[in-house]
Amino acid sequence: MPPSAPSDFLRAVAARLPHGDVLDLACGSGRNALLFLARGDRVVGIDRAAASLARARAAAGGAA
Repeated sequence: MPPSAPSDFLRAVAARLPHGDVLDLACGSGRNALLFLARGDRVVGIDRAAASLARARAAAGGAA
């Protein structure tokens, strides 16, 4: 199952954030991390649940 869309808040402010390194704590299935990957940032996602990280890696399609 693909992750849901990034949070409304993040979509509203992402364009104003500088590009670079992003740390996504409690990333879950990667819905917010994927937004940063799509704009060319380097993303590290951390989550306690191994199943969530596996879904995030799959959604990133090799970028993870």
